[in-house]
Amino acid sequence: MTTRLAPLRTFCAYAIILLLAALAPAPAFARATYDPKATSLTFYCEAGYVADIKVEWLERHSSGIDLAKSWSKRLALGKSATVRIGPNTKNLKVTFKPVGGLSKVEFFVGGTGFYSYILHGTVFNPRWKYNDKP
Repeated sequence: MTTRLAPLRTFCAYAIILLLAALAPAPAFARATYDPKATSLTFYCEAGYVADIKVEWLERHSSGIDLAKSWSKRLALGKSATVRIGPNTKNLKVTFKPVGGLSKVEFFVGGTGFYSYILHGTVFNPRWKYNDKP
């Protein structure tokens, strides 16, 4: 008798999870507005490899403490990704590494505004260039 009820229990559990997810409030980043003092980084992958991109920075909390934040993404050929970072940031570091490659590239971004980068090269020689056209 209990084996007949197992699929029904599973269905009810999934239905409850879906209902709770539908009733949950939207995440805070969905309500974000444009801030001219914020920094926006966009990456385009034109490379012959899949790139692991990681962006790390310190963000000043309202209490005055610097909190370490990070964002990461895996980008394939022809794909792009954008990360928006608040205005109270410093030590903005970008690292990208070809998946399966041995070398990685690190550089620092200074200031606020829009930055766009194109990743290119090969697994053995990963490269990047600044893109002045958003």
